[in-house]
Order: sequence, then C-alpha cells, then structure tokens
Amino acid sequence: MTDWGGYGDRGRDGLIRAGVNWIAPGSDDDTMVTPLVEALENGKLSRGVLQRSVADLIRVVVRFH
Repeated sequence: MTDWGGYGDRGRDGLIRAGVNWIAPGSDDDTMVTPLVEALENGKLSRGVLQRSVADLIRVVVRFH
C-alpha cells in the first residue's frame, strides 16, 4: 500500500511492477485506471504482473473479510 498520495515519480505502472497492490487514496475519476490501461497497451506493464497484483489484493480482502 502506498502512503496517502505518495505515488512517487515512477508512475502508476511502476508502482504495480514494484509490488504495490493498493494505491491510496484512490480516485473517483480515471487518474488511476487510464495510466494502467495505457501502460498495458504500450508494453510498460504486462498483463501477468497486473493480474498478480489484483490476485494478491483479492487474497488480502478475502482473508480479512
């Protein structure tokens, strides 16, 4: 999980590649989703890395639900 608003300068895709699964505080608009979609489309982020990140997050939510 990131610090509140502490995204650094690596971009959203860099956070996912580094193992961050929860980006706080998130956003009501597309400032989180669009950069990840673009990173997938231009090859900066692989589908497998993104899937692993989502699976890790789901495991935590299920475990502590």
